[in-house]
Amino acid sequence: MHRILLVIDHLGMGGAQRQMANLAVGLSERRHEVKLALYYPDRQQLRGRLQAAGVVVHELRKLARYSPALPVRLAALLRRGEFDACISYLDTPNVYAELAGILSRNTLIIATERIDYGTSKLPLPVRVRSQLHRLADYVVTNSQTHATEMIEAYPWIRERIRVIHNGVDTEAFAPPKETGHHDHRHPRLLALGTLVRKKNAHGLIEAVALCRDQMRLRVQVEWAGRVDDTPAARSYRESLQARVEALRLEDQWRFLGACDDVPNRLRTCTALVHPAFRKGLPNAVCEALACGKAVLASNAGDNVTLVGESRGRCFEPGDPRSSADSIAWLAELDDGQYRSLGVEARSYAVKALSLERMVSDYEGLMQ
Repeated sequence: MHRILLVIDHLGMGGAQRQMANLAVGLSERRHEVKLALYYPDRQQLRGRLQAAGVVVHELRKLARYSPALPVRLAALLRRGEFDACISYLDTPNVYAELAGILSRNTLIIATERIDYGTSKLPLPVRVRSQLHRLADYVVTNSQTHATEMIEAYPWIRERIRVIHNGVDTEAFAPPKETGHHDHRHPRLLALGTLVRKKNAHGLIEAVALCRDQMRLRVQVEWAGRVDDTPAARSYRESLQARVEALRLEDQWRFLGACDDVPNRLRTCTALVHPAFRKGLPNAVCEALACGKAVLASNAGDNVTLVGESRGRCFEPGDPRSSADSIAWLAELDDGQYRSLGVEARSYAVKALSLERMVSDYEGLMQ
């Protein structure tokens, strides 16, 4: 049994936060003593699930954007709890955990990256944060794409980098027990993701208009994802709505906002569409596959590996026509071909993306 501290910013419904909750519960179920530290306590939708699993949550309140006191307090927690390992998710929690490791040398530090670089010229903050990985025992990426990028940028990281794919709760994310009929010839697509430019909602809007105007294909899209409470985020959301109205797509497009019923949304859609410009290993794609859903995704990150040729189709995210062609491809399948995509999706998720496999991979690092 290991004593393990997990570190993240908050316990809202973001993809990384859900992954950390999965890891915490999975490790706890294997008799490890698991605790979690966060510094934004105002978003805690996932806390109840952790408490039900016996995971204690420590609140290390962050009083300023750049808080030098926080890694010191985190180090004190690591020493006081005599933790064997500290696993952090996301850029800023990684920085705090790696700095805390200087003052808590008996703790194994595992820093986890959650996205690919997506650019050949890395900004200075990214380069600085990456150098702090020298303080970690292991650096985990959730995609092979990002691992390759990091090794190319920093050859010294090769010996400590590991790839551990996202883990999906394949019981919570599962096909419906009673399979209803989905008329894929009139696709009802679901998109999942925070409304930011890199998720490429604007490109998908253009593709839906192309399907209607040039392919005589009527597509319904629901986009589920929060809008950050910043002027830039609100302005972007308004620009998207304006484009929907300009193209007269109001009856084909819905912004749902943040949703806490993602599994049910996935079960009732025709397919997931994921048009992001860049992403390592998207939670949304993994969860859709577990629900036995076909996936239409951009050919970014590890999407080509996830989707393959038997679970959906990939497209160029910067080309709305390519996106529209992938939607038309789905609509033109016969019923047997469409069902086969779902069967292959579920089989792949159970084999390659299970929560049990992810937990075992992290256990392997600690052993």
